[in-house]
Amino acid sequence: MQARSLVLDSKAIDNLELFANSSDHGADGTLFKVLDKTASPFGKRLLRRWVCAPLRAVDEISERQDAVGALMGDAELQKALGAALRKVTDLERLEQRERRRAHVAPTLSPPHPAPPPSSAGARPRAASRADP
Repeated sequence: MQARSLVLDSKAIDNLELFANSSDHGADGTLFKVLDKTASPFGKRLLRRWVCAPLRAVDEISERQDAVGALMGDAELQKALGAALRKVTDLERLEQRERRRAHVAPTLSPPHPAPPPSSAGARPRAASRADP
């Protein structure tokens, strides 16, 4: 079974100037700069993933083009959707932050248990045969 999308390596991404141009390594003139009309950080990340891993199947490409075309053809919908998306919390980023915090949560207890208090001057008792 074929993968759903192409995988572009870093060399291909650089040569195609998808995110950085070859003259000054800036974003001007790149495919991403031309396509990026996103209204939210998570939309920008999704577009970046789509550019890095373009679809293979013609029917999936057509579906995506139709969806984008429908949005591009309706200025009122674009405006309303853009305003709504700008207000949405970046759930992806919050989830990542929570996962990181859960893995590195500071502990209030010492890293190793403290040794039991010893009696001053007491010598350890020698084990006898009767001790289990």
